[in-house]
Amino acid sequence: MSIERLHTGTPEWIRYFGNHIVRYQFAVDQVKARLVENILDIACGVGYGSHYLADSLPNSLVKGVDISSAAIEEANRVYGHGRISFNLADAINLPAHITKVKYDLIVSLETLEHLNSQELFLKNICTMLKPGGVFIVSTPNVDITGHYEKGSQKFHTKEYTFEEFKSALSDAGFNSCVLYGQYYSAEGLLRNEIREELNLLKATPLVRLSFLLEKWLRKRNYLPVMPEKESDFEIKEIGNNFSGKNSPFVFISVCQASL
Repeated sequence: MSIERLHTGTPEWIRYFGNHIVRYQFAVDQVKARLVENILDIACGVGYGSHYLADSLPNSLVKGVDISSAAIEEANRVYGHGRISFNLADAINLPAHITKVKYDLIVSLETLEHLNSQELFLKNICTMLKPGGVFIVSTPNVDITGHYEKGSQKFHTKEYTFEEFKSALSDAGFNSCVLYGQYYSAEGLLRNEIREELNLLKATPLVRLSFLLEKWLRKRNYLPVMPEKESDFEIKEIGNNFSGKNSPFVFISVCQASL
């Protein structure tokens, strides 16, 4: 369904980009009626989301932050922009030139589950928002991924249930939050079923042997089967009475600082 980091032009990029960019599109939709001048994108990766934010919100200055030097190098090379600065930094220990700014929008997508000090991270965010500023944060739904209980996701220190996610935000001082979920759309569900069937076919010994033989003969890599598109997904408000039925695979919270 997703991977930890996308690099431009790779098969993983082609396969999963649609899944990831819709969350940045959602973030822009939440603030596009506002005057947004200062944006912080924490765990920006290679910078495609920061670039989307800057392009979509023309009055904004965007700071992108990531702990990977390779990601920051790629961000500057591929997604450099006159209104973006990419910064090598740890999300928990941001440098003073980042923390001294008050932000209209802070975005941190698929970051929380990687951190060792989630509580400190969230509390720090509270101090960096302008009055009325917006924090948009997403994290996997552990009831869908099951990574945390099974220990199969070595990059994640903690994944959240719906109630845990709500409580973590509240405990950090976010008192005005609206919870959303990312789901497959009807088109996305159908395409996913077809994709799974095609991948099963591709995994059968004779078909796989023919692919490997052609790859060796032509020295080529095969593109992913039916890459995910933006229209494969929809983001809908969950509300406070979450039943757990038809669960989203990602939780997204839109939190507003007090005025």
